[in-house]
Amino acid sequence: RNGSLGLLELVRQGPKVKRHVEMSNAMWEDEDMMNVNLWRHKVSKSWCKFDLEPNLFLLQKSLDKKLFFDPKWYPQGVPVLFLSMHNTKNFDPSDWLLRLMETCKDGVDGPLECPKKSEFMLPLCRVGVKEEREVRQKIDDYSTQACCCMEPRWSHPAFWQGEWYKSLQEVPKKHR
Repeated sequence: RNGSLGLLELVRQGPKVKRHVEMSNAMWEDEDMMNVNLWRHKVSKSWCKFDLEPNLFLLQKSLDKKLFFDPKWYPQGVPVLFLSMHNTKNFDPSDWLLRLMETCKDGVDGPLECPKKSEFMLPLCRVGVKEEREVRQKIDDYSTQACCCMEPRWSHPAFWQGEWYKSLQEVPKKHR
């Protein structure tokens, strides 16, 4: 806190302003603090603006068409690439998701056995629930079913407006 200095003035004055930090609710998001510090040093980039939470990798095909929508800057949402994730602090679900990604990255032996109907999240994609544990215990069938949780992210990692694309270059240019 710097007296009555607002965020805009703090950014304008840059590193000239001596900093004194007190923990507040706004500081639970580390990205916000990194962004303010970057802006103070005249960096035009933002840190982690549109991170992908781990559950976005498991929502199969039922993602919001306006992912990361903002009424002023991005009213139609933003194109996203499923290449990395953030907020992987809970070890068990994060480890499960990483193991699932490793299992599915090179495809599976035989066809995937995915339900035709899109669901919010398939029961077998919810780590620790009965259906997921049952499928995991049948090691022979596991990849042909569990890899459905990741579909279609391996072959089409770019998502925008409810459509999946093989690359960001395929997303209509007016939206990138």
